[in-house]
Amino acid sequence: MTGNTAVLKCQVPSYMSEFVMVTAWVQDTGMHLYPNTDIGGKYTVLANGELYINNAGTNDAYKSYTCRTVNRLTGKSLK
Repeated sequence: MTGNTAVLKCQVPSYMSEFVMVTAWVQDTGMHLYPNTDIGGKYTVLANGELYINNAGTNDAYKSYTCRTVNRLTGKSLK
């Protein structure tokens, strides 16, 4: 629905969720979206790793997003 806020959640297996932290979201265009507190823009990545797409429209429906994560214990990046 145009004009609403879309919420994307990184899918992490439950057995790993307490050890994994979302560090960024990557749009298929190559744009990186990092956690922030600026809630006035088009994209907001919250501390819990959720990506909010404000005022979502038809152009947003054709984009794909991938979350980037890191293991809190090892520091190893995961995709």
